Amino acid sequence: MFLRSTLEYRHALDLELDAEVLAFCEEPVALRYLLGQQLARHRVDAFVRTQDTCEFVEVKYERDACLPKNETRWPAIAAAFNALGYGYKVVTERHLRRAGRDETVGAIFERRQAKLPDAGRIEEIVAALRSGGIADVGALTSAFPDCIDLATACAMARHGLLTLGLDHGFGPQMPVGIGPGCYRRIGLATRGVWK
Repeated sequence: MFLRSTLEYRHALDLELDAEVLAFCEEPVALRYLLGQQLARHRVDAFVRTQDTCEFVEVKYERDACLPKNETRWPAIAAAFNALGYGYKVVTERHLRRAGRDETVGAIFERRQAKLPDAGRIEEIVAALRSGGIADVGALTSAFPDCIDLATACAMARHGLLTLGLDHGFGPQMPVGIGPGCYRRIGLATRGVWK
C-alpha cells in the first residue's frame, strides 16, 4: 500500500482490523468533476466496502479539511460520487482517534507477529466461538491457555481469523468473534472454517 501521511496509515490500520469492512483499497480512482464552471480532478484516498455500503473516503487532518478551498470542493466531489451510486466522506483525526480505539489498534499491530496456533487448534477455537460461550479475549485465553494469549489473539485478528472489539480498550475485556478469514481483502477464496 502507498499511504501519503501518518493519518492515512492510521486509517488503513483501522480498516484492516474493522470487522465491518469487507474490502478496501488506497487511491483507487481519479475523479473528474465540476467545481463551479470548471472541470477539476481529484484522486481520492480510499475506497471502502462494507456489507451495507460502498464509499470513497478522503483522509485529511482537520486543519486541512476545513480550509476554504477544501470546504468548497467536498460537496462537489460528494455530488459526483453520489451520482455514480457511491458514498463519499471526509475522515479526520477526530474520527480515527476516538477514545481508546487508536491505542487499541496500535497495540494489536504491535503484537501482530505472535505465533499462530496450528490449524487444528484454530478450528477448535472457531467452533468454540460459534457455540457462543466465549464473549471476550479473557474467556478465550482461559478456554485455550495452551495455545492462545493476548498477543496470539492480536496476531489472529491481524490475519482475519478473529475480530476484536476495537472500541473497548486494549486487554482481556475486548469482545472477540470469528473473523472473515485470511485474504478477505484481496479476493482470494478461503478454505475451511471461514467460509
